[in-house]
Amino acid sequence: MLIEVLQNREIAHAIVRCIRSRTFRKGTSVWRMENVMVTPHLSSKSSEYLHRTFSIFEKNMHEFLNR
Repeated sequence: MLIEVLQNREIAHAIVRCIRSRTFRKGTSVWRMENVMVTPHLSSKSSEYLHRTFSIFEKNMHEFLNR
């Protein structure tokens, strides 16, 4: 259903966290869709985590608001 909604542009963009390699099978159209970002499921702990996270968010928000 998510792929169909994205193909129909009912929502503009999706960010999907893959927990297993089989979340989207190889060859599934989601891998070629420009309005989908697939990220791995990762856990980490770092003293710089929040700083880097907010820095990336700020850059992305600025680009989003100025397109």
